[in-house]
Amino acid sequence: MKEIDVEEIINMNYRVLTLLGMVTSLLIDCKNSKPRSEHYKFDWFLDALNAVVYQKQPIPPLPEKTLL
Repeated sequence: MKEIDVEEIINMNYRVLTLLGMVTSLLIDCKNSKPRSEHYKFDWFLDALNAVVYQKQPIPPLPEKTLL
């Protein structure tokens, strides 16, 4: 790979992760306005994000809705 290609990939990754952080903040705000029975979707997203970005693991499967 050329030096320019590597630099472009690094810059794109930075922008994508910045947007992902912003979306995560919006989703947390949205989670607070939803009933508790719907929180599992938001919790899964945050767990998946943590697994992929920080733990370098695959995306976990989305759990089925559970009754509280």
